[in-house]
Amino acid sequence: MTIGTKQDNERDEFDAVKRWRKTAIILGFGLFIAEMGILTIQDHLVNSAATKYEDILLLYWTLRKYRIVTMASMDLLLALAIWLTATGRAFGRVKTKGEKMNEIIERQEYMLFKLRGLGMVKNVLYRNEELRKVVGQFCVENEMKRQALLEDENVVTAINTVKSKMDMKKVDVETDMHINALLPKSDVNNINVTLSS
Repeated sequence: MTIGTKQDNERDEFDAVKRWRKTAIILGFGLFIAEMGILTIQDHLVNSAATKYEDILLLYWTLRKYRIVTMASMDLLLALAIWLTATGRAFGRVKTKGEKMNEIIERQEYMLFKLRGLGMVKNVLYRNEELRKVVGQFCVENEMKRQALLEDENVVTAINTVKSKMDMKKVDVETDMHINALLPKSDVNNINVTLSS
């Protein structure tokens, strides 16, 4: 169950970020419109009458300074809002452990039903003579294509490169962890019996 809970937490954090995306876009457009409005109403000939440096209106540098400060403040506020939402401190309710557990169980039951359905389909295929012949022919052709593909020099090189970088013991341990987290041991045994029959 630990794996499912971790995935749910990551999904909640992603939803929290997704929730504030629209707000960030609106604020960005609002900042752009405000800057364009200031440039539109500003008299660009005001500096032509200036006789001293102190009288020159440094509009570009002033806008740049305020733009940077405003964007930094917006980013800080949005980051704070996302953090508060993701941790459940504000702007919404975080699912309880019971609700998360129910969702995990429902997904596991759905996966179990799909696996049992696959076992039933396989039983039907092997009990019907015509379907069994079709499946056998498909398996033979598929095996021939697979062997031809595995004999390709580029494929062999790629496989050897991947194998040299993989820790197979770690892969086996992680696979067992996922299977044990998704299905009880009794259900796994039942599925294996059904698929092998």
